[in-house]
Amino acid sequence: MHAYVVRGTIAHLIRGTVKKVLIISNPDDEHTKVVYHELIQYGDLPVLFYPEDLGNNCWISMRYETGMLQPTFLFKGADVWHDISEFVSVWYRRPRSVLLANYALDQEGRTFARDEWQTLVKNFYDFISAPLWISHPNALER
Repeated sequence: MHAYVVRGTIAHLIRGTVKKVLIISNPDDEHTKVVYHELIQYGDLPVLFYPEDLGNNCWISMRYETGMLQPTFLFKGADVWHDISEFVSVWYRRPRSVLLANYALDQEGRTFARDEWQTLVKNFYDFISAPLWISHPNALER
């Protein structure tokens, strides 16, 4: 099935009809997996983002370009870099915090690292300007 998905996605990209959908979740959420496959069936390109994998299998990058007032945010998951401005929709569903267990940190270091990661992820979300958010984290905090 994976090869079929790749062929279908490339065909849609050539025609320019693919809508990139960012799914922010966790790898254990079964509902996310179902929605992911349904989006593929509709011809969209869902991209999974698991914040808990940051620093291990997932990366966020920010850069400023000459003449631009806003930074450009990119993230890498599954060996592909994505510009967050390409997403037409974002679905936020039960993501988990960055895993810090892999790092040899004392309690103070762990607290500092957790706060830094949380700030990065929150800022990353704030710069995603997709027209449609489902369950925006800022709205959920209220």
